Amino acid sequence: RFTQEKHLDSSGLCRAGGIATVLSQVGINNILEALFIFIAAFCVLGAGWVALWMPFEYFLYDGWPFQLDMRIYSKIADADIAIRERAGEVSAPLEDREVVQVQSLR
Repeated sequence: RFTQEKHLDSSGLCRAGGIATVLSQVGINNILEALFIFIAAFCVLGAGWVALWMPFEYFLYDGWPFQLDMRIYSKIADADIAIRERAGEVSAPLEDREVVQVQSLR
C-alpha cells in the first residue's frame, strides 16, 4: 500500500536527484568551458611559438655572420682610398669618360 509517508520519502529522493543532476550539469559545463579555454590558450601559445620561431632563429643564430660583414664594410667605408695611375700606363683623356661624383655615405 502507498502511504503518504512513503510518498514524502520518494519525493525527497527525487528532489535530491534533481538537484544533484542540475549541479552536476552546471559542474560539467564549467569543466568543459575551462577545458575549452585551456585548449584554446595552448593553441594560441603554440601559434605564437610557430610565428616567432624564424625571427628568434634569425636573431640567435643567423645574425652573427652579418655582424662580421658589417664590421668589414665599416672598415672599408672608413678607409682612405686613393686611385693613382701606374707608371707606364696611359689613361684616356677625362673628356672621353663619364664622370660620376659619389657622395659620402655617412
